[in-house]
Amino acid sequence: MRVLPSLRPARDRAEMTATEPLRLHRPDLLARLGDEHFDMLIVGGGITGAYAALDASLRGYRVALVEKDDFAFGTSSKSSKMVHGGLRYIEQGNLGLVRHSLLERQRLRRNARHLVQRLPFLFPVMEREGVFDKRLAKAFESLLWTYDIAGGWREGILHQKLSKAEVLSHCPTFREEHLTGGFMYFDARVDDARLTLNVARTAAFHGAAVLNHAKAIEITRDAHGKVDGAIVQADGREIRARARVVVMATGVWLRDWDGRRKNEEKTLNVRPAKGVHVAIPWLKIRNDCTVTIPVPGRNRRATITRWGNVSYLGTTDEDYEGNLDDVCCTREELDFLLEGARSALKTDLRAEDVVGSIAGCRPLVAPPGGKTLEIKRNHEIRTASDGLLTIVGGKLTTSRHMAEQTIDAAQKVLGRRAGCKTKSAFLLGAAGYDAQAITASGGLSAHLGERYGTEARFVSDILQDDPGLQKPIVEGLPYSEAEIVYAVRHELARTVDDVLSRRIRARLMARDASGRAADRVGEILQAELGLSPAETAQQVTSYRAALAHEKIHPHGRKQMISKDAIQRGYNRRNYIVGAHTPPAYAKTIAVTDGPPGLQRAPIAVPPAQLEALRQAADEVLTATADVVAWTRDWWAGSMVSETGGRPATPQAAIVRVSSVEQIQAVMRIAHAASIPVTVSAGRSNVTGAALPVRGGIVLDVCELNSFIGFDAESQIVEVEAGMFGDVFEETIQRDHRMTMGHWPSSFGISTVGGWVACRGAGQLSTRYGKIEDMVFGMDVVLADGSLVTVGGYSRAAVGADLQQLFIGSEGTLGVIVRVRLKLHRLPDYGRAIAFGFDSFATGLEACRQIMQRGANPAALRLYDALESKVQFELADTHVLLIADEGAPEMVDAVMAISERACRELGRELDGPVIFERWLDTRYLTGKSAEGFKRSPGFVADTLEMSGRWSDLPAIYDEVVAAINAVPGTLAGSAHQSHAYVDGACLYFSLRGEVEVADRARWYRAAWDAANAVLVRHNAALSHHHGVGLLRAPYMADSLGSAFPVLQAIKRTLDPKNILNPGKLGLTDELPPSAD
Repeated sequence: MRVLPSLRPARDRAEMTATEPLRLHRPDLLARLGDEHFDMLIVGGGITGAYAALDASLRGYRVALVEKDDFAFGTSSKSSKMVHGGLRYIEQGNLGLVRHSLLERQRLRRNARHLVQRLPFLFPVMEREGVFDKRLAKAFESLLWTYDIAGGWREGILHQKLSKAEVLSHCPTFREEHLTGGFMYFDARVDDARLTLNVARTAAFHGAAVLNHAKAIEITRDAHGKVDGAIVQADGREIRARARVVVMATGVWLRDWDGRRKNEEKTLNVRPAKGVHVAIPWLKIRNDCTVTIPVPGRNRRATITRWGNVSYLGTTDEDYEGNLDDVCCTREELDFLLEGARSALKTDLRAEDVVGSIAGCRPLVAPPGGKTLEIKRNHEIRTASDGLLTIVGGKLTTSRHMAEQTIDAAQKVLGRRAGCKTKSAFLLGAAGYDAQAITASGGLSAHLGERYGTEARFVSDILQDDPGLQKPIVEGLPYSEAEIVYAVRHELARTVDDVLSRRIRARLMARDASGRAADRVGEILQAELGLSPAETAQQVTSYRAALAHEKIHPHGRKQMISKDAIQRGYNRRNYIVGAHTPPAYAKTIAVTDGPPGLQRAPIAVPPAQLEALRQAADEVLTATADVVAWTRDWWAGSMVSETGGRPATPQAAIVRVSSVEQIQAVMRIAHAASIPVTVSAGRSNVTGAALPVRGGIVLDVCELNSFIGFDAESQIVEVEAGMFGDVFEETIQRDHRMTMGHWPSSFGISTVGGWVACRGAGQLSTRYGKIEDMVFGMDVVLADGSLVTVGGYSRAAVGADLQQLFIGSEGTLGVIVRVRLKLHRLPDYGRAIAFGFDSFATGLEACRQIMQRGANPAALRLYDALESKVQFELADTHVLLIADEGAPEMVDAVMAISERACRELGRELDGPVIFERWLDTRYLTGKSAEGFKRSPGFVADTLEMSGRWSDLPAIYDEVVAAINAVPGTLAGSAHQSHAYVDGACLYFSLRGEVEVADRARWYRAAWDAANAVLVRHNAALSHHHGVGLLRAPYMADSLGSAFPVLQAIKRTLDPKNILNPGKLGLTDELPPSAD
């Protein structure tokens, strides 16, 4: 340690201080990449690759560094910004990593002193409901002593024990109830993107050729199979870069491409672990340190760290299998972080408070299995037999050491040896920088000093030359236009995104404002780089599109509907999981001995058959109260009957089964005695399709609910028919990261077999198809108890499609017992937009244009003026919501087509707000009654149909007029819910209010009026709810000459007419022996 003044300038400091800024001329760098023969080529411009380039250049090697996007584009700009040892690594028993990390922390504190600053960490101690309670406080203090001894002391300050008041002085918004005190210890923080950039620039200062936006697409090998360079794409051309050693330092991207030869076995297990941070205005938190908070119900803690005028909240730690170039914060992750913050703080943080977010992936080295949180953050270096080097894993803090070991390994390939010099090597701007002196008085000098160190003078030179450049580039942030000029001239910034996302952190700190600044940034880039106006405009557009894609929603979420639906749950989780959920009206009535409301001459099961059924099944119920409860459905007709004092179907025997063999036995008993059988499960239908109108047996298959298997290669799953939709979808998402994409409004209270039997559709059918498009094959028990298998192939030409015969048959032709279904990969990307139109017909035309131009968004839903007012509080407009999920390229193309079609006919609305309102209420019950006051005489129902585009405008006008013409009608309205190239489904709502005794008459009159219109237009009576009892009176007229064919099929497969008689418009007459 020097105690006397030096007699001459310190060499290490003097060598790193220049009078001119570093100039990196891209054409020169590109020429070097193609002309020179390098000792080492490093692929990947994150912190590890950049430090490897610096280390190698300091050892005297000829080095090139290429990055496919921008320096720190990936993980290295999306970390927690912490330079630390990591307390939890002590908890994992990884004391060696902690000790070494703390040593590396202090090296960074010296070598990058302008960028790496002290960061206090606060751990509150709670009576209960904290990160830990006071019983564990002593153990935690021992942990802190271990941390200090392991190297925390190098910061010059040891941990401290705080009183309750001291804790609140550091974070005034922390909840006081259970707070007893706290602990504070000290680590460091850094702007990770600037650190990475500075390391890369310092490598260039020492002779390395560093290039961003230069993508290595192939590792080349010589005639002996040894690595000798790479093919690099840059500025529209391919460059053959030659090098004796190639280092793959691409982090998580090694999962997708690791440079190995074709057909060579993959040996490296790279496991991306996603981490998310969201930024909130600092005034919402007012913390002066990093505060550690618990997350309720999770064995995990989160942190809130101040940075400028924001506090960022993080982080998550989950496996990620999606597109590594498009990692974004999802609603689930946002809710997780905000929930933790709300539980710990006295501030009501909401999604709309979020001003920005970052999401990246840690490159963990581990096989599948276990939690990513528990995987050690060690790194791994491998040298292949052909000389290809790979470095992966580790953490930001230890990046210098990882690079040192990587270059040590590269030297062995070269057969050379030189000592590492990065342990004490200053980065540009660090030598001679005095942080305390520069930042003490604040102002512009402090701001520039914290970003550029001693290089700040070069930014101020630009300001002196053109004082007009002192204007802030992004409103609310301290960055000036001069800093943008400097970034382009001296920091290799090439795009608007380079500047706003990484040279300054505006995209994280003020996402919306950064979008408004994009034009001015584009102007500077155009002037400095000689870009054409078209190139500039494209960059600005691309940046704003990226913001919209990242944001999509003012709440910082991505519209991945399939994930979100499971997360939110059916009816806000107010239902019975895995069993029948009764409708709300059931709570208001008592079972009476009144005559059946919807049964005709019900058949009683004889005692002998009852006993046989008890032997064959799990349970048989015959008490009237049980029968009423176990046959009650969600149909408005049932509600009218029951609330009028007449139980809908009180006479039957409920037979509960849990196996296919039991179902076969029950059917043999019923067939032999000609006893009617009605199959029942979730009973969510709204047409009376599962009501036993002739009594007999009600075959309840809710317990037939096993998950049989999954063919991962073919993406086909097999399940039993009684599995409920929410359980099914949650299982395939959790265990296989798949979705079926079938999201009916009743998904939580309906079953897989019910979907198939009623030919159902989900909210996203325009993308994924209706249920008939999703079934690969199935097993059906026929009326005589025999079991048949249908389907089982992608496409076939083997006669009529027998599988389609049973889909939509509503239990009249057989009992569906097992179903094989086609799945899709669970999407990690989604978008939503919305437009308004002056008329429903104009909106329909926009939908037609979208579909016929080749787009098929998952949701394409047009609401008429009444429903737009009720659903979205938008009066005098017809709202069209367009949402999609899937591969980004596909979704973006669909949205581009949709936007073009809609802009020609309507005006853009606040799509994210409309989407959120739609999704938030999408799976609630009683939607058709929304906006109307319910009374004893109130009735609401829905009618969905499908027709050709050419007929739909007239059908809409005529059906609404017909409903409204029925005396007692309050309102008829509609929305388009599903769309196709040739037509669409219109989903009408009808509401009436009459005397209680007149409800049934009004209800049937409204349905008669509406269906007369449909028959006249030759439209389908139903698109996805099915026929049941409700539409039975109209089936003969609707099918016309084809109806006798349906009757003939029924007579052939069920000659005794025991399977669900009276449905699909078919007769409910039974053989004389049954009657």
